[in-house]
Amino acid sequence: MAILKNNNVTLAVGEELPIIFNGNYIRVLESNGRVRVHIGSSTVIMDEGDKVRVDQFTEFRIENMHTASNKVILVLGDGEVDFGRDANEITGIVETSPAIPTTLATYEDIAVASVSAQVVASNANRKEVILENTGTKSLRVGDSDVSNTRGKMIASGASLILTTTASVYAQSTDGSSLSIMEVA
Repeated sequence: MAILKNNNVTLAVGEELPIIFNGNYIRVLESNGRVRVHIGSSTVIMDEGDKVRVDQFTEFRIENMHTASNKVILVLGDGEVDFGRDANEITGIVETSPAIPTTLATYEDIAVASVSAQVVASNANRKEVILENTGTKSLRVGDSDVSNTRGKMIASGASLILTTTASVYAQSTDGSSLSIMEVA
C-alpha cells in the first residue's frame, strides 16, 4: 500500500527547510514559483506539478528559488504511488514535520556602535537568531543599511527572534548592548 502525505510549507526568499519523511516520491502539487529539492547528494529543480521518484530517503531539504515568499504544497509518498492520483485521493496519511534544531550557540554580550556593524555572521545552518537588548536605550537591527531611522527597533529589555540565515547588523545612537543566541 502506498502512503501519501500533503505537506504545506511557506518559504521566505532563499529559505531552505529540512523535511523529515520516509519515502521515495515527491510531487510539487502547488507552488508560487520554482523550488530546489536536495535529496542526499542529488538536487532536483521543480515547478508546480512536477513529480519525482527517487531512492528511499528519510529526510530532504526544500529551497525557495522564487523572488518572493513561496507557499508550497508537497505530496510525499512511500511505496507504489500512482502518479495520476489527485491529492484528495490520499490514503494512509502520516505526519511530517520540519527537522528540530539541535544546536545552540551563545555569544558574549556586545556593545552596539553608533554606526551599522555586523553583530551576527551569516550561517546557512541557522534556523533562528535571538537578540535581546540588554542596554538602557533602544537600538535597531536589520541588514547592512540599518541606521537610527531604518531597521527593526528593539526597546530596552525587549527581545526579537529572527528566522534567517543572513548576517544581522545593529546600530544604536546611545550605545546600547545585545545578548545573542543562535539556534541551528
